[in-house]
Amino acid sequence: MKLRAQIFLFLFFTSLFNPAKTAFSATASKTIPNFAFTNQDGKTFHLYDFKGKYVFISFIYTRCPMKSMCPLTTSLTMQLLEKWKKLKHQRPFHILIVTLDPQFDTPKVLKNYAQKYRADLKLATFATGNPQALADFESYFDVLAIPEGGMVNHNVESVLLSPKMENLKEFYENKWTPQGVLDFIRKNPVRHHR
Repeated sequence: MKLRAQIFLFLFFTSLFNPAKTAFSATASKTIPNFAFTNQDGKTFHLYDFKGKYVFISFIYTRCPMKSMCPLTTSLTMQLLEKWKKLKHQRPFHILIVTLDPQFDTPKVLKNYAQKYRADLKLATFATGNPQALADFESYFDVLAIPEGGMVNHNVESVLLSPKMENLKEFYENKWTPQGVLDFIRKNPVRHHR
């Protein structure tokens, strides 16, 4: 077994047995740097373009073969967006899905993936970009991604940012529900401002 795979397995299994990491884990609120990305249309954007909105971030790669990982993450995230759209008093909200495989997941690939999941691209953005910048962004949330033979070994995590671009809550292993995320936002209101 290659050293990278061994390191990944060690970190993955260590995180499984960490009692602090549950399906909903609150984190110390810290402002996230203004990372740059490329969207599904090939246009550059920055994280702070979403200031003033709650931002729900999920990490995936489009050729992930494990139904309980990236496909489930994407499905849950799209369900979250659809539930949010049905709320009467909507708080500003945006979905950001970030690839863990920027070498393969080009803007065109991400756009096709978004269409497969019928994503509303006015309220959801699929992101790729500079591989090192994406790795830095992922590591900011303790997301580990190791490319290996056309696949990416990774942990499963989604993150909710406040309208101030602060890390409000992390969600692990697809054990969260769209309603649970909406309930958290409702019970923990944050002032909206740019």
